[in-house]
Order: sequence, then C-alpha cells, then structure tokens
Amino acid sequence: MKISKSELKLLNLFIDNCSFDFIQLEEELPDDTVISDCDLDFEYEIKQNNDQTYMVFLTITGNKSKDIAGYTFEVTGVGFFEIESELDKKNTQSLLNSALAMVIAHLRAFIMNITNNMVFGRYNLPAIDLTKLVNDKIAASNQEKIDAESNTPHPEAK
Repeated sequence: MKISKSELKLLNLFIDNCSFDFIQLEEELPDDTVISDCDLDFEYEIKQNNDQTYMVFLTITGNKSKDIAGYTFEVTGVGFFEIESELDKKNTQSLLNSALAMVIAHLRAFIMNITNNMVFGRYNLPAIDLTKLVNDKIAASNQEKIDAESNTPHPEAK
C-alpha cells in the first residue's frame, strides 16, 4: 500500500524542560504498585506562529503529590509543525491533534529512556485518550471565557 503524504510537516521536536526524582517509602510495595499507579497530569497549548506554522507545547507531570513510591517528574516538550496548504478549521484542528499525538509519543519515548536505568526500572507512559484530553481542554477554555465575561462589568452598569 502506498502511503499518502500528510499536509502536516514536522519541523522540529525537542525537550524544553525536564526534572526527575524518585520517591522511596519505608515499606516494600509490589512492583506494579510502585510505578503504574502514579497520578499523571497533561497540560498543552497550541500557538500559531504565522499562517502555516504552529508550536505545540506539552507538559507531563507524574506523581506530583509524591504520595507513592516511584518516580516524580515533569517534562515539557515543544514541537514545531507546518501545515503545507490552506485547510478549513476542522481539518486544521484534526492535523493539530495529530501534532499533539506526535509530541506525546516523543515525551513517552524520552520518559521511557530516562527511567530505563533508574532504580525502579523503565516507566511506560500509559495510553492516552487524546479525544478526551482535547475535549477537556476545550471545555476548560470555554469555562474560563464564561468566568471572565461574568466578572467583567456590563458596559451599561455604572
């Protein structure tokens, strides 16, 4: 099967910030409890540089509360992408979701490689429901707009 070229072009992808540590508790815990149960938080932002280039920022934080044994980390990656032709908003958003998935995959590999030689062994970032992540981001953004509008005095109110 012939692969068709995407309109999305990856220009660059790199790690912008990284901090790792590990937490050991007094009692011995089973291996599957040590790493797999850590809380994960994803924050992302997509910025448009010009008509066709976009930056995708993604920060993954793991075990921020430090309440279980295992790794605690925060990793930020940045991807630079170009959309090679003019597309409608829906198709552009679809390609940007693909860009976000690429940044997630890059950070997954980075986290796996960094933890491979650490005390608790390799940490495999679990599969992510990208649709839910994007929908939650949209809902939060919409709520922020509603909150901002409700805190702004009405022009006629004096």
